[in-house]
Amino acid sequence: MTRALFITTETADCGNHIAAWDAVASSPAKRITFDHAALNNAWTFADEARIENPDVIFYIGAFQGRGNPNLGDFRNLRKVAPLVHLCSDSGDEPWHPVLKHYYRGSCFDLQVGIDGPLEAPVDLAVVTPVDFRAWEGPELDRDIRCGFSGGFAGRGDRWMIIGTLAATKHVTVRLRAHDYPEHVRFMRRCKMTINVSNTGSGAFHHLKGRAVEAGWAKSALIELTESPASHWFPKGSFIPYGGVTDAFKIIENASDEQIDDTAAMLHEFVRRRCHPAVIYGEILDRIKVKNDLVYPVARPAA
Repeated sequence: MTRALFITTETADCGNHIAAWDAVASSPAKRITFDHAALNNAWTFADEARIENPDVIFYIGAFQGRGNPNLGDFRNLRKVAPLVHLCSDSGDEPWHPVLKHYYRGSCFDLQVGIDGPLEAPVDLAVVTPVDFRAWEGPELDRDIRCGFSGGFAGRGDRWMIIGTLAATKHVTVRLRAHDYPEHVRFMRRCKMTINVSNTGSGAFHHLKGRAVEAGWAKSALIELTESPASHWFPKGSFIPYGGVTDAFKIIENASDEQIDDTAAMLHEFVRRRCHPAVIYGEILDRIKVKNDLVYPVARPAA
């Protein structure tokens, strides 16, 4: 069985990525957490990793922080097992110098953008792995016509689009905290889920985990036309929009048949093509580590 070790910050999304691995692995992953804003203790990671004796190490870190491992720490980890960098904001330009710095320092066996980037200095681009188990269970009443779960305060297109739609009551908003089960429950109540694909800097677009989660939630995804969704998802599996005015019209006029068909197509696609066994399996294949992950559906052809 393939043993994995995750070295991550303490953010909630990191735990979700680990849960996605655990959903398809023969044994649960081990985890080392660190505070990227605290003093650096990453020199201990290699010794801790040797004790765990993993077949692969996944690293998920912050853009910057004095607690991040240095180049030597990464190289020491590579002596223990193949080291993979999972970056959820690789499509955002501010991350690019960091990713290139890691390349120059020979830090990783593989750098992976898990935000579906079309242009990023990574070895492999994939979509966000999601723990499908959280999205299973009896169907809930779809009592929310269009919803958004997540943060949008501050500035930029996300604030403008979601804020405007919420103010006119076209979108029901749940401000996402660290309660993932409630986030899941909310999205499973939504007939449609709207997403804003802007990166943190606001200057670029990537495929957020929320877009993949909409598929697992069986909720029709409304996604910006600038999003790389059209690269990853088949035509008809989401509803593109060009801005607030488009979103108004879609939310008001989409028929039940269009909503149901769109949601069903995306659900079937993510179930087969965006399954965590597919995503993590491709990573293991790239670094030539045994891939014994469990595919609960037919493994897609190469």
